[in-house]
Amino acid sequence: MRDIFISPTSLDEIQLCWRRYQYSRKRRLTPFFRPGRMEKGTVGHKILAYYYTEMGLNLSRETKKHRDLIIEESLKIGTLEAAKTDLSRELLNKLFEDVQSYYNHFRGEDWLPLLDDKGLPLVEVPLTKVLYERPDEGEIEGVRVIFNGIIDLLLAPRKGVPVTIVDHKFKDRFSELDPLSNQLSLYSATTGIRDVVRNDVGGQKEGNVNKYRRQSFKYDKSQQDENLRWAIYWALEADYHESVNIYPPNPTSCDKFGGCLYRDVCNTMPAGREGVINANFKTGTAFSIYEDPDKPAPAVLASGASIVAPPEPLRIEAPTELEAPTEEVSTVRPASGEVGDGQQVERVDGGLVDVQGTSEGVAPDDAVREGSGGVHQGTKGDAGEEGFADRLLSRLEK
Repeated sequence: MRDIFISPTSLDEIQLCWRRYQYSRKRRLTPFFRPGRMEKGTVGHKILAYYYTEMGLNLSRETKKHRDLIIEESLKIGTLEAAKTDLSRELLNKLFEDVQSYYNHFRGEDWLPLLDDKGLPLVEVPLTKVLYERPDEGEIEGVRVIFNGIIDLLLAPRKGVPVTIVDHKFKDRFSELDPLSNQLSLYSATTGIRDVVRNDVGGQKEGNVNKYRRQSFKYDKSQQDENLRWAIYWALEADYHESVNIYPPNPTSCDKFGGCLYRDVCNTMPAGREGVINANFKTGTAFSIYEDPDKPAPAVLASGASIVAPPEPLRIEAPTELEAPTEEVSTVRPASGEVGDGQQVERVDGGLVDVQGTSEGVAPDDAVREGSGGVHQGTKGDAGEEGFADRLLSRLEK
């Protein structure tokens, strides 16, 4: 059986342009100097990760750490992280001003991270979900589609709002939240958590009412199901392109999102493209979708010299057969409410956290079978008709 790994970023690039996907993901071509906006986002995420981790740890501390001290330490973490990048001093100072203003703006906020059963805040949470699995059948190799991602923050229930997925954005311009974005839509679909928030830490001029806007959206179950189905489709399309080693360009995407990094490469005659690549990009370790390039690594630092172990991966397996209900295990549950509709955060074998829905399972195929243990996925329809993903796979393998 071969595994196909996808992530929000890889799906973005696949849907934009196959050639861009080849350059960015398959060949790992990165500019010698990354654009400042990319470096700023990397540093900003580390700052907020530290802040919300420490605020979460305060819940179990006998002696609470003062918020101002946590803020001061978070900015020091930002300085250390910036030293690993090409971020200019000017942009770093501007980022620190924006973050400090963000802290002041939300001084009385009720945002606290959800804790796992070890008392660790669910910040920068690695997520893995098996979206689809077709077993080997004789000489026909099976396939499994695996989704990877990192959720910036899982908020505990607050004032009638259930557990919420938060994605931090460091933008210089305001934009509306897009519920169709691969990141938020698939984080919601893979966890079953319907509520999401995009947390904008803006770089707009002071006084802009949208500078620190928090836009929210609640996904319907049918939207979650559809989003997973299309993720499976694109993964199988990627599998096909890998098999034939053809990555066609999509010229209509060249000017999207500020312009493609590889536009000058494509504008060069084919014989001269490698020269342009060598002059402007460094090449990372080559990989394919059949490897796991985005395996999350611990990234959240704690106070002082020690390191707080980040939450272990949220792993969600997609059963291929109708299964009996599993035995009850210890669950992480907030004081009130659940993780989404019928969701539980559970500790399972191997030290992984398993988010399982008692009524929110997702079927990648047309077949949805209900049992006393919840909704289960099948690889074939009840009447023997091939399921959604199987039909795609059959078409792509012809």
